[in-house]
Amino acid sequence: AELLAIKRPGEPFKAFPVAERQLQSMAQYTASVALHSDLRLVALTAPRANRLFIWDLDSGAVKLDAPMPDCAGVGAVKDGFVVTSGQGRCRFYDCRKAELIGQPMNLPSGFWDNHLHLA
Repeated sequence: AELLAIKRPGEPFKAFPVAERQLQSMAQYTASVALHSDLRLVALTAPRANRLFIWDLDSGAVKLDAPMPDCAGVGAVKDGFVVTSGQGRCRFYDCRKAELIGQPMNLPSGFWDNHLHLA
Protein backbone atom coordinates (compact mmCIF):
# COMPACT_ATOMS: atom_id res chain seq x y z
CA ALA A 1 0.00 0.00 0.00
CA GLU A 2 1.11 3.55 -0.66
CA LEU A 3 2.26 5.60 2.34
CA LEU A 4 2.83 8.99 0.73
CA ALA A 5 0.62 11.01 -1.61
CA ILE A 6 0.91 14.51 -3.00
CA LYS A 7 -1.93 16.96 -3.68
CA ARG A 8 -0.99 19.59 -6.23
CA PRO A 9 -3.26 22.59 -6.99
CA GLY A 10 -6.06 21.64 -9.35
CA GLU A 11 -5.16 17.94 -9.28
CA PRO A 12 -6.37 14.95 -7.23
CA PHE A 13 -4.17 13.22 -4.65
CA LYS A 14 -1.53 11.13 -6.40
CA ALA A 15 0.73 8.46 -4.92
CA PHE A 16 4.31 9.69 -4.61
CA PRO A 17 6.81 7.43 -6.43
CA VAL A 18 8.38 5.63 -3.46
CA ALA A 19 10.54 2.61 -4.39
CA GLU A 20 9.05 -0.78 -3.55
CA ARG A 21 12.03 -1.78 -1.35
CA GLN A 22 11.61 1.47 0.62
CA LEU A 23 7.88 0.80 1.10
CA GLN A 24 8.60 -2.74 2.28
CA SER A 25 11.20 -1.54 4.80
CA MET A 26 8.69 0.92 6.30
CA ALA A 27 6.48 -1.97 7.50
CA GLN A 28 3.31 -0.02 6.63
CA TYR A 29 4.21 2.85 9.00
CA THR A 30 5.58 6.35 8.73
CA ALA A 31 5.75 8.96 11.44
CA SER A 32 6.13 12.44 9.93
CA VAL A 33 6.26 14.21 6.60
CA ALA A 34 7.62 17.68 5.85
CA LEU A 35 7.72 19.71 2.64
CA HIS A 36 10.38 22.26 1.85
CA SER A 37 8.76 24.51 -0.77
CA ASP A 38 11.85 26.63 -1.46
CA LEU A 39 14.21 23.67 -1.95
CA ARG A 40 11.48 21.55 -3.61
CA LEU A 41 12.00 18.57 -1.30
CA VAL A 42 9.83 16.20 0.73
CA ALA A 43 11.14 14.37 3.82
CA LEU A 44 9.58 11.34 5.49
CA THR A 45 10.57 9.50 8.66
CA ALA A 46 10.08 5.74 8.97
CA PRO A 47 10.90 4.62 12.53
CA ARG A 48 10.18 0.92 11.90
CA ALA A 49 12.75 1.04 9.12
CA ASN A 50 15.05 3.31 11.17
CA ARG A 51 15.34 5.47 8.04
CA LEU A 52 15.00 9.05 6.93
CA PHE A 53 14.03 9.60 3.31
CA ILE A 54 14.28 12.83 1.33
CA TRP A 55 13.04 13.07 -2.26
CA ASP A 56 12.97 15.73 -4.94
CA LEU A 57 9.38 16.96 -4.80
CA ASP A 58 9.08 17.44 -8.56
CA SER A 59 10.95 14.47 -10.06
CA GLY A 60 10.54 11.93 -7.24
CA ALA A 61 14.29 11.25 -7.30
CA VAL A 62 15.76 9.97 -4.03
CA LYS A 63 18.02 12.63 -2.51
CA LEU A 64 18.66 10.77 0.77
CA ASP A 65 17.95 7.33 2.22
CA ALA A 66 19.80 7.41 5.54
CA PRO A 67 19.81 5.32 8.71
CA MET A 68 18.53 7.03 11.85
CA PRO A 69 17.33 4.81 14.70
CA ASP A 70 13.75 5.49 15.83
CA CYS A 71 13.51 8.72 13.83
CA ALA A 72 10.07 10.27 13.84
CA GLY A 73 9.85 14.06 14.00
CA VAL A 74 10.83 16.07 10.93
CA GLY A 75 10.43 19.75 10.13
CA ALA A 76 11.56 22.08 7.37
CA VAL A 77 13.94 24.90 8.31
CA LYS A 78 15.63 27.55 6.15
CA ASP A 79 18.41 25.37 4.70
CA GLY A 80 16.97 21.87 5.03
CA PHE A 81 15.34 19.64 7.64
CA VAL A 82 15.61 18.94 11.37
CA VAL A 83 14.93 15.34 12.43
CA THR A 84 14.37 13.94 15.94
CA SER A 85 14.80 10.45 17.30
CA GLY A 86 13.23 8.52 20.15
CA GLN A 87 16.82 7.81 21.21
CA GLY A 88 17.28 11.43 22.18
CA ARG A 89 19.11 12.62 19.08
CA CYS A 90 18.40 15.59 16.83
CA ARG A 91 20.08 16.07 13.46
CA PHE A 92 20.14 18.87 10.92
CA TYR A 93 20.31 17.99 7.23
CA ASP A 94 21.64 20.80 5.07
CA CYS A 95 19.89 20.31 1.75
CA ARG A 96 21.44 23.11 -0.29
CA LYS A 97 24.14 20.88 -1.85
CA ALA A 98 24.00 17.72 -3.95
CA GLU A 99 25.20 15.53 -1.05
CA LEU A 100 22.91 15.72 1.98
CA ILE A 101 24.82 15.10 5.19
CA GLY A 102 23.29 15.04 8.65
CA GLN A 103 24.98 16.84 11.51
CA PRO A 104 24.19 16.39 15.20
CA MET A 105 22.61 19.50 16.65
CA ASN A 106 24.18 21.23 19.63
CA LEU A 107 21.07 21.67 21.73
CA PRO A 108 20.53 22.30 25.45
CA SER A 109 21.00 19.25 27.60
CA GLY A 110 18.00 17.01 27.91
CA PHE A 111 16.55 13.94 26.31
CA TRP A 112 14.81 14.77 23.05
CA ASP A 113 12.11 12.35 22.01
CA ASN A 114 10.64 11.49 18.63
CA HIS A 115 8.23 14.43 18.41
CA LEU A 116 9.00 17.78 16.86
CA HIS A 117 7.33 21.16 16.71
CA LEU A 118 9.28 24.04 15.19
CA ALA A 119 8.40 27.50 16.41
